[in-house]
Amino acid sequence: MKIICDIDDVLVNAGAVKRALAQSAVDLGVRPQHFWSAYRELRKQGEFSPKALAKALPQQFTLKQKDIVKRYAGVVAQIDRCVYPDSKAFARWCNKTKQTMVLYTYGEPQTQRKKISALKRLFPQAKAVITTDRSKRRDIKKAVGRAKSWVWLDDFKSVPVNDGAFRGGTLLYIRRRASQPALKGITTVKNLFQAMKSITLPNPPLA
Repeated sequence: MKIICDIDDVLVNAGAVKRALAQSAVDLGVRPQHFWSAYRELRKQGEFSPKALAKALPQQFTLKQKDIVKRYAGVVAQIDRCVYPDSKAFARWCNKTKQTMVLYTYGEPQTQRKKISALKRLFPQAKAVITTDRSKRRDIKKAVGRAKSWVWLDDFKSVPVNDGAFRGGTLLYIRRRASQPALKGITTVKNLFQAMKSITLPNPPLA
């Protein structure tokens, strides 16, 4: 069985990461409201990076790019501290049952490699697929490979669910918040404890 898992809002609490990034900027003298304004605008443009953030902040914050890049890298390098509690149980289960694990992530490759490196403290045998395709669709086949049996865990914010891209596998929609849209024709679970119960593998932890 191959298990392919998205990172943000599936394994990692993206909100906790954002707050850590905000605090790192505040520690450098940036006002919180200015950080969040710049952050939202960059995310809207799909161009978020520490260098872009340093440029987007008001001119009175004379941040050196290297300073904010260093702080940002420090947050990402410890992203395993921002995982959900059930992610740790999920990692122990995958390791114990020796599942083939693939961490699938979208974004700027250097940053994503740091994320993967941190998460390998939990998933030491995991392989990684980093895609720069915003829809994540382009590299689905690369993640699946030749696996005859596979499960894809995602929050499906941008991945197309019903266009045939996932034909042949099992999809689990990780819907941690009620504000996330309901998706038809796909198994929906609230967390990774429920996901483990849904995957037909032996002895998943139930809580």
